[in-house]
Amino acid sequence: MIADRVVQAALKLVLEPIFESDFKPVSYGFRPKRRAQDAIAEIHFYGTHGYRGVLDADIAACFDEIDHAALMDRVRMRIKDNQVSFAGEGILEGRSPDGAR
Repeated sequence: MIADRVVQAALKLVLEPIFESDFKPVSYGFRPKRRAQDAIAEIHFYGTHGYRGVLDADIAACFDEIDHAALMDRVRMRIKDNQVSFAGEGILEGRSPDGAR
């Protein structure tokens, strides 16, 4: 649904700059201005500077396993706008912007 994508894009614009600084510089998955080529370049750099290991982690069904209530508690600690919180909860619960499921 187009309305869902609009809400998701708007939330991304609000939340991304606030939470982006929490991530480690060596984290590349789904981050702005970071490409697979950047990760490969970093691996090459460390590989040529004495490091001999690489950790590739992917948690199966990660989104489904995240405690959504705990996640929203963390979001609410940083975001005081109730409309943003409600929209975020709606996405986590699979609810459309109009409240329908």
